[in-house]
Amino acid sequence: MKPTTLRLFVIFCLIVSGAQLRAGEITSAEVKHKGNDYWLNLTMELEVGQEGMLAVLTDHENYRQLSEVMLESSVIAGAPENQTRRRLVVKTCVAFFCFEVTMVEDVEQFADGRIVATMLPDASDFDYGRTEWHVIPLGPGQSKLDYSFHLQPGFWIPPAIGPFFLKRKLIREAEKSILRMEALAKGADSTNP
Repeated sequence: MKPTTLRLFVIFCLIVSGAQLRAGEITSAEVKHKGNDYWLNLTMELEVGQEGMLAVLTDHENYRQLSEVMLESSVIAGAPENQTRRRLVVKTCVAFFCFEVTMVEDVEQFADGRIVATMLPDASDFDYGRTEWHVIPLGPGQSKLDYSFHLQPGFWIPPAIGPFFLKRKLIREAEKSILRMEALAKGADSTNP
């Protein structure tokens, strides 16, 4: 059994985190579930500029530092032109259910501040996965992050682990990650005072 969906939720939420002086803030969060499909949409206001946040989100070799649930992060060969192929391994627990999942994604960065990751099902524990980050500058040392994903796990998830538990876990992990990500991004942001 490969409990990948919950881990992806937690990992991606964690990837959207961090601050030292004033913490980033989640302004909206929504988790949806239908059949074997899961969707997450988060909007956050961050105390770090676009440049720093994009530097952290594209540092694929060091994604482990974004979350304590992330066990491995690496860049692997085989990506299409102008993309990066990365492999992530995450381990987490929701209520009584713990799992470890592997995700292999092709990641593309766009000039408008968007980063899109598309899951490779044959190499991952998911049948489908697409994640998008959009970092929008709000002013010097400030940005907004719109984060979303649509995942379809390739494994069974116990019915007791429903959207209610997932949402609580995802939001809690996202809040922790906001602090960590902002702290890392501040060091990479040349617009930060």
